Amino acid sequence: MDFFRGLATVADLPEDFERRNPVGFRPCQQFETELQFPGVSRSLTDALAERCKVDDVAKATILICLNELTENVIHHADTDLGGFAACQTALKKKRFEVGIVDLGVGIRQSLSKNPQYADIDNDVDAIEAALEPRVTATPDRNSGIGLSITKLLLRDNGGQLIVRSGAGLVVGGAEERAETRPVELPGTIVAMRARTDQPLDIGKIYETLPRDDDDEDDD
Repeated sequence: MDFFRGLATVADLPEDFERRNPVGFRPCQQFETELQFPGVSRSLTDALAERCKVDDVAKATILICLNELTENVIHHADTDLGGFAACQTALKKKRFEVGIVDLGVGIRQSLSKNPQYADIDNDVDAIEAALEPRVTATPDRNSGIGLSITKLLLRDNGGQLIVRSGAGLVVGGAEERAETRPVELPGTIVAMRARTDQPLDIGKIYETLPRDDDDEDDD
């Protein structure tokens, strides 16, 4: 089964290409705990690095992004099922994609745990907020930069970050748009599509992020 073809159909994700028979992919993997998600991220990263022949900087960048995105499922989805992840390459088109899915509470309900975002009343606004730096449902646990650094990384790379949650669909990266879809989905779907012929260097992205107040020097 082509995980990504099925995912795009069910979730009504935007596709700007015609899919062929799947090659260069890892079977869909489930992760349910903090002990499991790093292994899944590493497996997918190794598969992509082997298939795409990316350099060490790009490989490290992919691993950081996948760790951030899979960890989000563990901390925010609120589901005993955990998440599911798979990757696939398109060598002739010089790109790869990773899909991460959970059947949890969705981004809007998750963000509502933080009083600062409790008044967000639609899924598009909730997704767009989650894509901004330092936005998180659990400020005591993490910094809220996983989605934002991935979006900025893919913008520089010429790729896309697609987030679907509830009735919301937001595309970030080289192309940006947001819309409300007619079908409301449980949980969250994150699709990361990156080019292999362009740099992937997350170090440069970190340098552009606004500093947390806790990190600023006292006057």
